[in-house]
Amino acid sequence: MNCANHPEAPAVAFCRECGKAMCQDCQRPALGSIYCQDHVPVTAQTAATPPPLPSDYVTPGPAPPLPIPRIRLRCRRPWWPTRLRTPFSR
Repeated sequence: MNCANHPEAPAVAFCRECGKAMCQDCQRPALGSIYCQDHVPVTAQTAATPPPLPSDYVTPGPAPPLPIPRIRLRCRRPWWPTRLRTPFSR
């Protein structure tokens, strides 16, 4: 099978949307699939580049470490009863 746009070139892929056969020059990889020029997703056609930083921009340094809270590990008395209390015990 040959390319739909270039009849002399062999087809190496098919468009995900329309199934048109494409040669190596006609295929447009985008978002993990192969598309023809007519069906390339809009997000893949225009790659958004971030605007350049101003010349006086200073890159922030690393954040300061967070303070580690001190935890009191010893208790004055246990949370469980130390002896079994019954109505007859003193």
